[in-house]
Amino acid sequence: GCPASPDLKPMAAPCPAAKGLAGDNLVCVDFTNPQTTLAGLMAKGWKFSQGNTGNCAGWGIDNNLLQVTKFSELKGTCGFTTEMVSMDQVQGYTHLTLSILHRVDLAGLEQWAQVFLDNSIPNNRTIWEATNQRIVPRQKTIITLDSADLPTTLKTGFTWFFRTYSTGAFGVDGWQIESIAINGTKD
Repeated sequence: GCPASPDLKPMAAPCPAAKGLAGDNLVCVDFTNPQTTLAGLMAKGWKFSQGNTGNCAGWGIDNNLLQVTKFSELKGTCGFTTEMVSMDQVQGYTHLTLSILHRVDLAGLEQWAQVFLDNSIPNNRTIWEATNQRIVPRQKTIITLDSADLPTTLKTGFTWFFRTYSTGAFGVDGWQIESIAINGTKD
């Protein structure tokens, strides 16, 4: 009948993208949390204007989802980068995992969603890409990299670069992100 000791408080639940992942949360963002703001993320090193071309209106948190503002009008490219995965993290963890809880609603080959290591040049930095509408729109995508396999130029640290583009208006919702997690494991 004794109350729990304060040092035995349960740990805070991870953000939705990190649920079920092994290792340490290096980054854990829940866009459904009203306290998550673009300004707060930018203070941690996120950049929401990377690779923007055409009429990209930028990124915003709308309906608890990170998404391109006025995606239905996008004709161009909108991108953002996460905060830096540091050299200490690259060297301290055997594996680095990116987990994205998101919805993909894109129009054929006219629209794409992509994730790159650090930037999109050269093109071999593409880690994940999608187009079309998904039969199950809400999905979790998990990408795990072996730190030893990273190119030498990325062993000093890197960001994850997210980019979406459209050749015109197609009446779809676009790429909507609910949560992003970056975990490190030492196994």
